[in-house]
Amino acid sequence: MCTGLFIFTFLQKYAFGFGSENLTNKIRIELFEAILYKHIGWFDDKNRAPGILGNIIQEDISLLNGLTSEVYGVALESLFGLIISSVMCLYFSW
Repeated sequence: MCTGLFIFTFLQKYAFGFGSENLTNKIRIELFEAILYKHIGWFDDKNRAPGILGNIIQEDISLLNGLTSEVYGVALESLFGLIISSVMCLYFSW
């Protein structure tokens, strides 16, 4: 029982970690490419200084990584637990 729980928890963390890292990397690359293709006058605004844009690429998109990995993992685990327990309750009550 504990071994199966360990294996499935490890697989869940690995799969969602891998998926969220790929998603975060892809978003960072697309955002950086979009910034590179902007006109030079676009950077004249104080809100678009290179330091601020680098901060957005680094920190704000990292928040997306935490959101996609943990939240979806817990939500899917809860959903499958609810479905499996409902099926078991229906099976054993009839």
